[in-house]
Amino acid sequence: MPLEELARLLVPRGLDPARVAVTAESGRYLGDDHERLSDLVDRMRAHAESADSDVAAVGKAGLRIYEPKLQDAKRRHRENQVRGRW
Repeated sequence: MPLEELARLLVPRGLDPARVAVTAESGRYLGDDHERLSDLVDRMRAHAESADSDVAAVGKAGLRIYEPKLQDAKRRHRENQVRGRW
């Protein structure tokens, strides 16, 4: 089920928007963490701008969760590049 639908279904029933936001991580992703998290941040940013307040709440919660994780992943990626680790 798309995240927007989950937000519209669960947030009005009292579920914390952050709990809905983390469902975006379910499934498999092949690739680097910084790429996966960058995609999640982009998606959350789009949701945060939604006219639907429940979807926007999930997007804003997701940004609070995933932006710091993205910064850490980018830092680790740069460090690995400098050190020659892949």
